[in-house]
Amino acid sequence: MDKEKGKVAAGKVGQSTTPGTEYRPLDELTGRWMTIGHTFGPDGAPAVPITTSDIYEWAPGGFFILHTAYGTIGEEGVGGIEMIGYDDETKQFHTTFFDSQGNVTTQQLSVDGTTWKWIGAEVRCTGTLEDGQKLVCHHERLEGQAWIPSMDVTLTRVG
Repeated sequence: MDKEKGKVAAGKVGQSTTPGTEYRPLDELTGRWMTIGHTFGPDGAPAVPITTSDIYEWAPGGFFILHTAYGTIGEEGVGGIEMIGYDDETKQFHTTFFDSQGNVTTQQLSVDGTTWKWIGAEVRCTGTLEDGQKLVCHHERLEGQAWIPSMDVTLTRVG
């Protein structure tokens, strides 16, 4: 390592050994959260209850957030892991979520003040962070050419 410049000799040329200020919006997610909400039925009405525990923590090195989730949707046990990182080329956050049913989804994540938006090919979510303690999220999924509500959840910080 070039101690003077704090750069790594191996890997990407010029890559810093510490994350820059562009990573700081993710600090708002770190911590433990309880998530309560519901899915939407075909008629658009609230359907099945959702209860999960979510943990967002910095992975070693501070370049990625590791998100683990465990809980239930109705009577079904669910969970998964997500990695969130920053792409220097696109100047956007990106996520990859691996769920307990074997699905993998990738999304772009943007943060604008208290508004968080996850956008994927067939799913999207808009969340509003309230006082750093609640993240109120509306999820949608693509059916044909239309986006329809899939679930509403509120994450409440518990630690």
